[in-house]
Amino acid sequence: RIRLASEFDIAFMKSLAKNKTSSNRANVALQTTLIQSGAGNKNLKPAQLITERDENLLAAETSVKAIVSLPPIAQESMRYLFSNDTEKRIFVKPFADPARPEETTWFTEEGLHQECYKPSTNWIQAGQAGSGSLGKVYLEVLECRGLPNTDAGESIGNKTDAFISLVYGDIMVQTEVIDDVCSPMWMPWSSRAFVFQMSHPSTAIYIGVADYDVGPLEHECIGRVAIDMGKFFPGTLYTLTFKLFESSNLTEKGEDSGTITVRLRIEIPNEKKYLMEGWKAPGRNWVNSQQWKSHRVAKYCVDGPHDEEVFEMRLFRSHINELLTQKTYLSYAISD
Repeated sequence: RIRLASEFDIAFMKSLAKNKTSSNRANVALQTTLIQSGAGNKNLKPAQLITERDENLLAAETSVKAIVSLPPIAQESMRYLFSNDTEKRIFVKPFADPARPEETTWFTEEGLHQECYKPSTNWIQAGQAGSGSLGKVYLEVLECRGLPNTDAGESIGNKTDAFISLVYGDIMVQTEVIDDVCSPMWMPWSSRAFVFQMSHPSTAIYIGVADYDVGPLEHECIGRVAIDMGKFFPGTLYTLTFKLFESSNLTEKGEDSGTITVRLRIEIPNEKKYLMEGWKAPGRNWVNSQQWKSHRVAKYCVDGPHDEEVFEMRLFRSHINELLTQKTYLSYAISD
């Protein structure tokens, strides 16, 4: 079959031709070029929230996928038991690459990790294109490691059904749910790569990890992290791993709830305008949602489990500890 080359195809071939002499340099240049090609793509898919979908329909789709996957999983188990190949393979979730279903249904653990870190091929527009005039933020959710199991029945394979929510300004986007995995990886063809419009330099990106639950109960939130966008240079591709904590409002955070790895890059066409906008106070943003459970997930991403407007002794003690710490720093500064 023959089709016209898309902007993605052209960027891919240009990058390979330009950097074929150095594999490491080619890899970085390829990722940067592919991200840049997403900027010029006017046909980016609109973002869809997984928590806004009909839960009954989503549960039915998950059940059908589980039933359909039973024969290949049983076949793989037999292959592993009776063949000379002792390297166990993993069934790809949430689904295989539609363009390469036979090649991407099963991977070894190392192969799955390598595939996860390849450049994304399914970029999604977060919000309306052109809604922010300062620049663009490209963010890919790659993987989580060591998430706690929040579901009952681990002995029969029932584990955390993880999905990621990201809030930037007044926009919230979400990845797909990966069922029954405590160290999920989102593949390049899944809904993991988002393009945000930047409206203020100091606006942070809030990321929350939650367990998807069907029914009247809220989705169980696992951990969160806030990324300060003012620390990054434009035109640089960053791969970052953060520890997940229940809340950043508490000075006594306790143990982490696993880690999350993301890849991001910012694009600023007018740096002078970017710097001048930083002198202004950011405006107040409102994240709109249709479902109560979506609202709770968004609130957790931004504020954590603690409400600043409601008295709570742990939160009050954290504020006191923060003031005492600042007092100590001030005393050191004065003595010097």
